[in-house]
Amino acid sequence: MCRPSHLLHFLKLWLGRSQKCPLLLDISSGLTKVDPLNCMLFMLVCSHLDRWHDVKFRLMTPSAVEALLEVVSGSKGLLLESLDLYVDDIEPSQAKRLGDLVNVSFPNLRRFAFVNRDVVPFAGTLRLHQLTHVHLDCPKTLDQCSALLQKCVQGIEVSMGNIRAATAPLPSSSTLTALPKLKCLSLKSKSSDLCTILLSFICPNLHTLAITPDFKHAGENPDFLETFLAQSGCQLDEFRLHTENWIPEDSFIPYLRVPCLQKVQRLFLRCYNTSDTTIALLTARDVTHSILPRLKSISLATCQSSDGVVFEMIASRRLCPKDDDRQLVQLESFLVYYHRPGFGAALREGKVPAPGRKFFRYHERDVARFKDFIAEGMDVKYDGI
Repeated sequence: MCRPSHLLHFLKLWLGRSQKCPLLLDISSGLTKVDPLNCMLFMLVCSHLDRWHDVKFRLMTPSAVEALLEVVSGSKGLLLESLDLYVDDIEPSQAKRLGDLVNVSFPNLRRFAFVNRDVVPFAGTLRLHQLTHVHLDCPKTLDQCSALLQKCVQGIEVSMGNIRAATAPLPSSSTLTALPKLKCLSLKSKSSDLCTILLSFICPNLHTLAITPDFKHAGENPDFLETFLAQSGCQLDEFRLHTENWIPEDSFIPYLRVPCLQKVQRLFLRCYNTSDTTIALLTARDVTHSILPRLKSISLATCQSSDGVVFEMIASRRLCPKDDDRQLVQLESFLVYYHRPGFGAALREGKVPAPGRKFFRYHERDVARFKDFIAEGMDVKYDGI
């Protein structure tokens, strides 16, 4: 373990020996006045901006943001293709300046991520049209999100988080924007209707769709997915459905029944009330009449099922032979993360359940059979709280 007093020496040595090689960096900086060493390390790395290629910053204070702004201002990072900024605390004025500098200083940027819970950065200034990978997890209204997406014409993977209610009307559904290169889209709502966004776009090459709807708006009617995928003319390979809070199970189950999703090969559910009803729905009752029959991979990130029902579901999708030409295909991989009994009730009451490792006690039959599936060569992962 290197002593803190030696870090500066080793960093200088490493930067010197690597000469003009492009730099891949992952930097966390609080940059406080009481930590001069951290300040010197930060400034040393920033002084090699011309070598940056793939850089991740975790900036914990406005001082750290200001230091980055000062270093970047007037400089050019022509090699930089990927920039991730995880910002704990930033002033709104700094966010706009940061956007302006990113545009000017990094003309060859292709991947950009910005994460902050308080401000929306440079929504109108960032050159999204040249980016292939975009991740903006920061407060933005529905109309702002739609405007940002319209600029992602080169986007291959785009993720928009913390989407809130609109402050201005969105374009009519007759005005559609094409995103021809988009393969992966993730939308996470706080208090907005995601269908309004999706129905404004055509994504002909979309393979993966991840949504966290606000069920107060979307309710139990996921028909907008059918309309969106039909107008896009695409076939999803992967569908990811998340819920932010505990909601009734019958609120998200209709999403699994949408006809256009029946050829999906990978399903990821992170719904806090996933229990026996959902597992029963996924259990194959007949090789020719089963919901989501093409699934090769299932992930249940929050599961509160009874012991035994999960392994029965897996077994029902493992019994068909691999050369079966009927509708149901064989499940190849499965992941489950159990929540112990009482977890959902605690969430509904606004409590955070204490961590624990007792889920095995409640799922002895499941765990025993999981080991059998693993012995057969199936990719099975399981854990719990």
